[in-house]
Amino acid sequence: MPGRGKDVLVRRFRLMRKRRQLVTDLCGKRSVVLFFVDKDIDDQVGRLMQSDHLVYSEFYSVENYWFRYGNIVNAMAIGGGIEHKAAETVVSATAGAWLRRAAEAWQTWVEFCLFIHRNGIRGQATYRVCSQFHDVAFPYSLGCAAKRASLYAQVSLDCGMSRDALLRKRSIAGRVVRELFSANRFDSVFAGSWYVHFLVADVKTAAAGGELRQKSLHQCLTSALQATVDFSGDWTGRYIAAIERAVRKLVP
Repeated sequence: MPGRGKDVLVRRFRLMRKRRQLVTDLCGKRSVVLFFVDKDIDDQVGRLMQSDHLVYSEFYSVENYWFRYGNIVNAMAIGGGIEHKAAETVVSATAGAWLRRAAEAWQTWVEFCLFIHRNGIRGQATYRVCSQFHDVAFPYSLGCAAKRASLYAQVSLDCGMSRDALLRKRSIAGRVVRELFSANRFDSVFAGSWYVHFLVADVKTAAAGGELRQKSLHQCLTSALQATVDFSGDWTGRYIAAIERAVRKLVP
């Protein structure tokens, strides 16, 4: 089945469900199939499917887990090759506070992404790319209001959307995002892959002009962070529960 990773898995799930192949018995042996996929914003656009055999991530993607449950300071020190104390100086807050600061820096981009997907607008690369409102080399910087206005205007022109309709739909998307951020659920709509750009910026700040692995810094930081994820935490409960349900189905 050609296509992107999640698309392939979802199509495979639908096909196996249609053919009643999610639970099979062959030669006295029962098998149960489980699919684990990124939630993305399926919950916001009415695409979530209900099944014990399809398990969604709690957050936007698996990368969100790395940053939420990994050790950011250790990843900066190991992956960035900087002193641990230097990393602590830059990331002095808790992991949750660091994540919130990063997410809030690109909140306007999140609103644009949600606006695009909620309204089924095609031809606009959003979640697959970094913020087009910000300078990725300086991700904490203020977004460019002119770029934001230009992108919304281009969408309106391409879709033949009236100014009133644009403002109304943009307002709805903005309200949804603000409510999620207010409830500390920003990871539900913030792509975890974006966090690495903030991590790179913080490593460069901590290095204070020192030599860094410029070409492989993104990958080194990501790999180091993955290695620090605590899999004994409560966050694994949703996955353990899904596996336990599957195991119970193994009993005829």
